[in-house]
Amino acid sequence: MVNVLYLINKYSGNYPLYNAQAALDNSKFRTIVCYLSGTYDGNNGLEKQGCKAIYLNIDKKKARWYHYSAISKIRQIIEDENIHVINCHRRRATEIGIAASLLSRAKPAIFTTIHGLRESKSYLRKLKEFFINRKLAGIICISYAVGEYILKTSWFLDTSKVTVIQNGLPFEKFLIPRVKSESRNLILPKVTAKYWFGTIGRLSEVKNHKTLITAFAKYVETIQNSVLLIAGEGLLEADLKNLVDRYGIKDKVFFLGFITDIPEFLNALDVFVLPSFREGLCLALLEAMASGLPVITSNVGGIPEVFGKAEMGKMVEPSDTGGFEIAMKELISLPEKTLNELGANSRERAVTDFSSTRMTRDYEKLFQKETKQLFMP
Repeated sequence: MVNVLYLINKYSGNYPLYNAQAALDNSKFRTIVCYLSGTYDGNNGLEKQGCKAIYLNIDKKKARWYHYSAISKIRQIIEDENIHVINCHRRRATEIGIAASLLSRAKPAIFTTIHGLRESKSYLRKLKEFFINRKLAGIICISYAVGEYILKTSWFLDTSKVTVIQNGLPFEKFLIPRVKSESRNLILPKVTAKYWFGTIGRLSEVKNHKTLITAFAKYVETIQNSVLLIAGEGLLEADLKNLVDRYGIKDKVFFLGFITDIPEFLNALDVFVLPSFREGLCLALLEAMASGLPVITSNVGGIPEVFGKAEMGKMVEPSDTGGFEIAMKELISLPEKTLNELGANSRERAVTDFSSTRMTRDYEKLFQKETKQLFMP
């Protein structure tokens, strides 16, 4: 039995991606998940699927590799649970995992999972990562784009340590048949527009909502019977609402804030739009695809590999406002049958190539390969 410890910075509520990554075959793996901070809310899917969860509730300022009390707690878990593999998520957890392992009598294989792309790296960060990477058994990248970025920006990295395991999700709840008119009535009961566009993501610069709103403002000059739904919260909410006011489209753009029923929201749409400046491999895009939606996205990061050769919408350069406007017009002008075919292609691509089952099996293969010698007779 391989004992695997998932080390995560903070518990911020149930997260389907972590659930899927940790859903290892329980006949071969025993999975423990440790959160450095955050409080249990009774809704952690990892526990419901049989994983042991540990909530350390360490103050964020003390959840650092140089605070002995923090790394001592992780070291104790490593030894008490006889951990063979640690999978650290994000930099802070990786640093603590390495420090704790160095202090431990056990010497587990340490992996870090890289979830996204940074705009740039300072020389100091590159130097720090150089020493971190030497202690790692492997670097798991959630897309080929992330893998290329890591190889390009890391100093003297052993390329054999880099493994790509593309993100995947359980899509069952997105495949349940729903009536579009009923979904729309639940989301915006008084809106009767014919064409519904929408996006999901935190309201931050990297998600590029300003370009989307500007493109939509131009779009509705000629196709007025349309609305744009923006789901998510963030620091730019006031700025984005002011932008909508300046364009005079307050009656056509709706900010929904944090939404809990994502499948219902997606079912209300005709087209999903993702204008991000950077994406490792966007889960919201996969969810929209599984919902059977045509998509308009930025041609950045891991998005082209999600598209592959599938005909399921349009890719546009993220700063190309006119390109987003044209893409919206082109998709809406398609015959209904053709638009539905794009949505069907989108769903098929998600379900076939980006399932949680495929992703989980890839993690199992990697961990088994790393620990094979431990269990040889």
